[in-house]
Amino acid sequence: MPEKKSELKSQLDELDELVAKMGDSDLGLDETLVLYNRATELINSIEKLLNETEEKIKEIVGKE
Repeated sequence: MPEKKSELKSQLDELDELVAKMGDSDLGLDETLVLYNRATELINSIEKLLNETEEKIKEIVGKE
């Protein structure tokens, strides 16, 4: 589980950086789209990790 926590943290950090870069008005459309696509990939991956964690919690709570 610590591995997933580290993975989640690094993905959230990268997402924060991408959002900050996209807020920079000096970016061109092409670069903004590349950043947007990466941000979307990260969001999907983060959501998957969170869903997996939620399922594990439900399993643990259900065993009690």
